[in-house]
Amino acid sequence: MSMRIRSNLFLTVGLLAAVCLTGCENGQSKKDEKPSISFMSIALSQDVLSRRGSQKIVSAYEEYTGIQVDWTWVMSDVYGETLSYVMRDKSNLPMIVTYGGELSGDVVKEARNGSFWDLRPFLEMEELFPNLSQANEKILNALTVDGEVIGIYRSREIGRYGLSYRKDWAEAVGITEEPQTAEDVYELLYRFTWNDPDGNGKDDTFGLEMTRYTGSFDIIQTWFGCGNQWVEEDGVLIPVHETEAYLEALNWLRRIYEDGLMRPDWPLVDSETSGNALKNGQAGAVVNVMGDGTRAWRYYEENGISSVAEEGENASICMVGPIEGATLATSGYNGFFAITKAGAKTEEDVSQTDGAQYGLNQAVCYIPRLSNATHPEKQSVMNQAQEAAYERNREAAVYNPASGYLPQSRVFEEKGTTLDAIIEDARTMYVCGQIDEAQWREEIERWNQEGGAALKEELNQLHQEK
Repeated sequence: MSMRIRSNLFLTVGLLAAVCLTGCENGQSKKDEKPSISFMSIALSQDVLSRRGSQKIVSAYEEYTGIQVDWTWVMSDVYGETLSYVMRDKSNLPMIVTYGGELSGDVVKEARNGSFWDLRPFLEMEELFPNLSQANEKILNALTVDGEVIGIYRSREIGRYGLSYRKDWAEAVGITEEPQTAEDVYELLYRFTWNDPDGNGKDDTFGLEMTRYTGSFDIIQTWFGCGNQWVEEDGVLIPVHETEAYLEALNWLRRIYEDGLMRPDWPLVDSETSGNALKNGQAGAVVNVMGDGTRAWRYYEENGISSVAEEGENASICMVGPIEGATLATSGYNGFFAITKAGAKTEEDVSQTDGAQYGLNQAVCYIPRLSNATHPEKQSVMNQAQEAAYERNREAAVYNPASGYLPQSRVFEEKGTTLDAIIEDARTMYVCGQIDEAQWREEIERWNQEGGAALKEELNQLHQEK
């Protein structure tokens, strides 16, 4: 690679470094004409970059990088569908696209079709990218396809997931100790639903907040010992949905649904609204990121939402984290940024939160992962509680033993998206009582026939080789 081409490629990777708050030195000379790049990212609201002060932030990073960014913002609920369409239109593909979640079979297929630039050589340049070069190798392995790193991950706290609930509601219904078991959680949700926790004399509350985002179920399943997507038993990798612990978890969730402890229309509720029911007093608990609990608590403080148990106090949240000594580990990242070869057609072409910055966190990779522990500042009570929950969660986090093998799997590339949909749809139908256990097992068999059996064989071969 020529020095001129290499320096051009540096510029786009450098944009990621700057937009992702890496603090890298900008070695590019300022020009009257700023080079422009296109960036497609996830929008959490309709007003990204239109709030007061947002343009000051835009001006600041453009001044720092010497680059103009042409943003395309797509709402989170339709992002996956929109991205699939965009990736087919190679003539108008953005230079940088954001992927949410973990690597999917569709992304692996795109990578093998040569859609993305290999970023490995640039992440190894410590002098030029002192922060991005600190990327965790284990996480990069999960974004490596045929030896090429296809994306820069958006770092996330390993212990991010767990149970949060309204502390004042719990006190109002006679629960003074944090739940430790799944049955404790059931009792908490039952009382939040049927014991009038807000004291208004109306039947207008339910225990567990749920939307059509089913990541909450993944977290809950770890309470029953079934693992995280895959589990290793006697050296063999097994998909968790084939374990009896998984079925036990499904039966618990079905019981929650049948007893009315979560809203009956949850599969139709926009995931964008996650956390709202906890804020507005409809629900008393959420199983998701601990940040949902923190945001609800902050909402109570900022809006003077009174405690129903202690006069003169605001409502507050108890962030428990793990139940039964377990919670779901994150993959260490939540989505990633890929540089497309259709948007940046040649190596030379590659040169080319609640406030003003709200929404821009969707374009931040957080490498290295800074924390309040490593960069302390004055902490609020709620932030201290969140950090304590993170610490508990890290110790109880259940990892996916197959995460490093999936990007290498040909079956996952071809069938992964279809296979995931079979299990997710069947789980939703089972929890909602639309299919029985026999039909659930039929769906597992269909998963095997549609490519699951071949996926198990391939992943275990990779596992044994390693």
